[in-house]
Amino acid sequence: MAGYHRRLIHGAAVVYADSAPSELEGAWCLRLLASQPPLARFAQVFVESGEQRLAGLWRCDRDFYALRLEAELENGRPAAHLELTRTPLPYGLTVRELDVVTLIAGGLSNNEIGALLGSGGRTVGKHAERILAKLGQSTRAGVAALAVQEGLLRLPPPGGGDALRALPVGRVQAVVDGHRRAPSPAHRRPLPRRPYLIGSAFPQRGQVAADGHEMIGGSAVAVSEINARGGIGGRPVEQIVVDLDPLDPGSVTAAMQSLIDREVDAITSGWLYAERAAVDAVADYGCPYLNAFTSEYVAELVREQQSRYASIFQVCATEAGYGEGFIRSLDTLAAGGAWRPPNRRLLFVEASVQSGHMATERTIAAAERSNWQVEGIELIPTSVTRWDDVLRRIRAIGPAAVMLAHWLPEEAAAFQREFVADPADALVYVVYAPSIPAYVAEAGDAAEGVLWSTVTGSYGDAIGRGFAQRFQRTLGRRPGRSQAGIAYDEVHLLAGAWRRLGNPRRFDQVSAELARVPHRGVNGVYYLGGESHCALSYPDTTRDPSLGQAHLVLQVQDGENRVLAPDMYAEAVFRTPSWLEATVHR
Repeated sequence: MAGYHRRLIHGAAVVYADSAPSELEGAWCLRLLASQPPLARFAQVFVESGEQRLAGLWRCDRDFYALRLEAELENGRPAAHLELTRTPLPYGLTVRELDVVTLIAGGLSNNEIGALLGSGGRTVGKHAERILAKLGQSTRAGVAALAVQEGLLRLPPPGGGDALRALPVGRVQAVVDGHRRAPSPAHRRPLPRRPYLIGSAFPQRGQVAADGHEMIGGSAVAVSEINARGGIGGRPVEQIVVDLDPLDPGSVTAAMQSLIDREVDAITSGWLYAERAAVDAVADYGCPYLNAFTSEYVAELVREQQSRYASIFQVCATEAGYGEGFIRSLDTLAAGGAWRPPNRRLLFVEASVQSGHMATERTIAAAERSNWQVEGIELIPTSVTRWDDVLRRIRAIGPAAVMLAHWLPEEAAAFQREFVADPADALVYVVYAPSIPAYVAEAGDAAEGVLWSTVTGSYGDAIGRGFAQRFQRTLGRRPGRSQAGIAYDEVHLLAGAWRRLGNPRRFDQVSAELARVPHRGVNGVYYLGGESHCALSYPDTTRDPSLGQAHLVLQVQDGENRVLAPDMYAEAVFRTPSWLEATVHR
C-alpha cells in the first residue's frame, strides 16, 4: 500500500481526495483509523494543539506506518493534513532500538531511558552504540537531530508524552494521556501559517557575483509581487538565499545541503559548472529543483534516470543549439545583404567546461552545409587573465566571424576591449555574457556592434517591458536580458503549481504539476513535460513558439541590447560594427 492522505478539520476526519486514491485504498485507510482510536485521537489533538508539524512511525498490529501531520488553516479553521504510508523500519533498526532513538531525541539519559523501558542503563548503552553505527552518527545529538528530521520517532511515544515534552510528539501525546490540557479556543495561540519556502543558491561574491546579482533581483521581485497579492492561498512566500561558488563542487554541495537542512519546499538556481553535485544532492531530498544550467549533460542524465531525477527541471534549453544558431545567424545576415563576409572561415573560442562545447558535430555539419569552414577551436580556461594568445590566433587565421563562448561578463568584456584596440575584419558573436549589464559597463564603447545570443532571454514585448519596469521601480536598477527573467519565472512556475495543489510538501505531485502545465513567463514559454524535464528552444528544438523560449540573437546598439532575431521578436535591424568599417578603410 503506497499511502493515503486525509485532511482533518477540528478533529472531524474527511477524505482528502487530491491524492486520487482508489476505493480499495480509501477503504483501507478508513479501516485503519477505525481500528486505531489512539491514532485518530492523536491526529485530532494535533489539530487543536497549535503545533505546526510532526512526523513519526506508528505501529498498527505488526506493521509500522510513517505518519506525517502538517497544520494549516482551512477557511479560517485549524486543520491538518494526515499522511500514512506503510514502511519497514528504516536503517535496519529494531523496535526496541526505535524506542531508544525516540527517547534519545527527547534528551533522556541512558538511566532515564532504562527506567521507562524496564531495562538497565548499561543495556540501553549497548543499544545506543548500535544505533550510532546504524545511523552513521558519532554523537547522541546527531542521532536526535536525524530522528526529528526524518521522523524516526515511535508513536505513541514509549513512556508517554510527559517524557518527551521537548518534542511536538510528546506535547501532543501528553494531552492525549490527560496529563496536559489542550489550550482553550480563547487562549490558543494562533496557528502559524507556514510560508512557502523557496531556497535559492545564487553566487554573491567573486567572478560570478554579477550573475548572482541578477538572479537575486529577479526572484526578489517575484516574491514581493506574490506576497503583495496576499501570497498563495493566504500564505506568504519566503525566500532563503545562500551563497556559493558555482565552479566548486564542494561549495555547491554545501549550499544545497544548507537549504535542505532548512526544509525548503523547492530550490532554484542559475547556471552551475558543478552540475552533478547539485542535482545529486537535491535528488536525494526530493523537492523540485528549477535550474538554468543550459546543460545537455544534465538533460541526458534526467532522461536516462527519470525516476531518480524526477524533481530536476532545467528551465532553459541546453547549449546544444548555440553553435547551429551561430551558423544560422551568419547565413541570415549574409543572405539579406546586411553583411558581406570577407571569407568563409570561422573560429570558435570555447571555455573548457562540460557545457561550453559549441563546435559540436552538429555545428560543423551545419557549417559545411552552408559552405563555412571551421578553421580552429581555441580552448580557454574558465578564468582568463590575458587574451594575447587568442587574439594572435584570430589575426593569424583571419576568420570572417569569431564565436566567443565564455560566460563571465568581465572577462568577455576584457576580450572585446583588447580586440577592438587592434581589430580584425571579423564579426564577434558572444554567447550569453552580454546579457549581464556588467558586460557593457566593462567593455564601454568597445561593445558597440557586438552580436550575442542566449537560449533563454527576456523578450522586448509587453510582458518583458512590464517586468523590466517593475524591476527598476523595485530595485532602482535595470535588469539584464537573461538571468533576472529566469529567476523571476522560476518563482512563478513554483507558485502556479503550489496554488493549484495547495501543499508544497507533496514533492512528487508538485513535480508532476510543473511537468504538466506550460507557463508563459518573461523569458517565453516553459514547457517542461519532456523526458529530460528541459525547456524547449524555438526554433532549435521546437518549431512551435507557443511551446518554447526563443533562441534570441541580439546586438549591442547605443549601449543597449536589442533583439535582431527571430523576426517575430525583433526590436532592431543589424548595424555594421564600427571596427569592421575601420578595417575596411585601413
